[in-house]
Amino acid sequence: MKFLDDSEGIKLFSLYAFRQTYPTHDFNDLAYQLVKYLQGHPLALKVIGSALFEKPAHIWRSELETLQMSLNSEIQQKLRPTFDLLDFDQKRIFLDIACSLIGENIDLSASVLSINCSAVANIDVLVNKSLIAISPYDFSIHMHELIRNMAREVQRREESDRPVRLWSPSEVYALLGENKVTKITKAVEVLVLLLQNPVKSVEINCKAFSKMKKLRILKICHPGPKIFEQSFQLSMLTDSRVNFSGSLDFLSNELRLIYWHGYPFKSFPSNFHPENVVAIDLSFSNIISFWTTPKCFRRLKVMNLRHCRNLATTPDFTEMVNLEKLILEGCVSLVKLHPSIGMHRKLVMLNLRDCIHIRSFPSKVEMDSLQVLILSGCLNLDNLNQVSGNLKSLEKLYADGTAITGFPSFISSLTNLQVLEIGTQMESSTLWTSIFQKQPQSLVLPSLESFPFLAKLKVINRNISQVRHDSGALLCLRHVSLKKCKTVFDFLEHFLEQHQYLGTLLLSTSQHIFSKTLPRLIHRQHNLHCYFTGCPCVHKPTSHASTNQLSIWIKYLGIQSRIRKFFRVSESRSSSRISGNRTPRSFTKTNNILEIIFYGNIIPRWFTNKSKGTNLKVELPPNWCYSKFKGYAFCVVFTLKESCIGPPGVSVNNFDGASLVEFRATLLESILIYDTDMMIWLCIMIPGFGWNKAKNFVTFSFGDNNEDVEVKECGVRLVCDDDEDFPEEKETILSMIQHLPPQTQPTGGYFRFSDNFGYTSFSW
Repeated sequence: MKFLDDSEGIKLFSLYAFRQTYPTHDFNDLAYQLVKYLQGHPLALKVIGSALFEKPAHIWRSELETLQMSLNSEIQQKLRPTFDLLDFDQKRIFLDIACSLIGENIDLSASVLSINCSAVANIDVLVNKSLIAISPYDFSIHMHELIRNMAREVQRREESDRPVRLWSPSEVYALLGENKVTKITKAVEVLVLLLQNPVKSVEINCKAFSKMKKLRILKICHPGPKIFEQSFQLSMLTDSRVNFSGSLDFLSNELRLIYWHGYPFKSFPSNFHPENVVAIDLSFSNIISFWTTPKCFRRLKVMNLRHCRNLATTPDFTEMVNLEKLILEGCVSLVKLHPSIGMHRKLVMLNLRDCIHIRSFPSKVEMDSLQVLILSGCLNLDNLNQVSGNLKSLEKLYADGTAITGFPSFISSLTNLQVLEIGTQMESSTLWTSIFQKQPQSLVLPSLESFPFLAKLKVINRNISQVRHDSGALLCLRHVSLKKCKTVFDFLEHFLEQHQYLGTLLLSTSQHIFSKTLPRLIHRQHNLHCYFTGCPCVHKPTSHASTNQLSIWIKYLGIQSRIRKFFRVSESRSSSRISGNRTPRSFTKTNNILEIIFYGNIIPRWFTNKSKGTNLKVELPPNWCYSKFKGYAFCVVFTLKESCIGPPGVSVNNFDGASLVEFRATLLESILIYDTDMMIWLCIMIPGFGWNKAKNFVTFSFGDNNEDVEVKECGVRLVCDDDEDFPEEKETILSMIQHLPPQTQPTGGYFRFSDNFGYTSFSW
């Protein structure tokens, strides 16, 4: 069974709900909400669509609310036979995944689920029956919402003769808050509690665990798509209304997975023997040590002790022969690592970020499998240049914010290195950043020919003027970030002259960059994002002092000529439509885009349609003709409520609700994070050929249901061949800026121009 994407889903749903391939205008929003919830499941789309045919809107809203609380009985009835045909082990694994392992890595989950059977083979059966899916990007397990609800309904109704799996917060609170032991307590095998703040304070008595002798999976954690990779904020734990009381005298020796964020105890119970444990995550816990019997951890693959601020020692890792991932980030009391970690041949990732008191790394290493080594923020670590041995598989080395002044002898042998970050001032959010500021020091990079696969180079607080001129070897380099560096131009000049495929160039408070030569070199690049922050020679050119910076860079980067091509292509396309010529392939799927984002709060006066809300209805001209349609422009005033990486998205629908455009702005994490000032997103598009179906009127919607973005005002203008008031083509961008009052002249922002010839992007 193949799940459908949104566009296919709305067509299938509409065939049953409206007897046509698109929703009627009055039901457009409700139809899209239902389709989004049903996640492209063909059976559900047919069943719900048929049930709502010719029903009034209040019935639609009721059905949506009901679906969100429980599974539709007809869908349940038709999904259930697939489950009933599974054998005993397949049913157990399926229910375990549905209740506790969605989003987890497939290999890790297989190790957790392998109990007297091959979990890998049974997981394959579930995949083949479309009961679960494996992400091709990170190999995590996913399950359709309706199938998950069916599984949990099976578990809830047939608990009397099945192992108890608890995942509902109310049920977990009720069980763990009781002082008496019930039949259910003894039968619990899976217990999942997401630490989302409840309405009122909740007490959990840890003595309840003393009778859970069958417990295999325990997850008391904050929600997140990837437990092992996301960053947890300490404030999330301190603000929690969940209070743990009583002593923890027992934990089941059957446990195979333990996630307990904010674990309140200093150690594990003395009678706990974690011989079966595959993964431990005790982020933000009070743990000090639990290493009395390291031999018990022979099955352990993942150990996450992020921000365990009281952790003082690490164990002898010799017996942890299967350990693949060790995370000690933010363990500020940790002074040294046990030297056995340096001889671990299966470890793939070691994260020591912000371990500020660690002074040395094991001097002898034989880490054949290590791919990622994170030392960022280890302020006192200074012996990496004395480390010797084998790190032949290392792909990513993060050593920014350390006391390291030179490179280790093994670095020239890192032929697989893809990411290299070095420098003395770390970028973490800890309070130590301001204490350990250091002046830039000279740094001579090793021969760049040693790193044929290097894709990302980041240098912080270093003088790299002495870099060797063999940057021609870096054919894979796509991202260069130079922060608080002096005299970086030598490196940039030689690199930009030899490469035209750099993807990102970030310069922050870097000095001695020549304002004229650099733009010419950048102009040679193909599809390049540039970010400049606090670079004096870029921001304050000697000439054109009275002209704002956007105008200068438009001139230096040759944008004017590309704007002329932008509109010439539009005109030639219009001509081909009039003459009946075949549509150029390049315009059938993509939009040509010119977008600017900057600080401001006034929509330019040449936007003829305006609204104070997020939606705008635009009437098409009485003589509307698609062959004369040149494009359209929109402008949005918005603010960011929380951390966010971009402005609101935009969607355009035809009069009948059919989608014409869906567009999301470029990611802008470098300039739009935690910013509450009003900003303007201004965009001109030459659209694809979906607009040939436009009729009567179109509706523009901004916001994309993003709660972190608040849209204040929006404006739209359609541009046709006979629109004489629209700014002339060669002055388009400058006119956009010059039509704004002086107080909104951009002092910082983002610019992107995208067409069939590539794109140019920069922020300032």
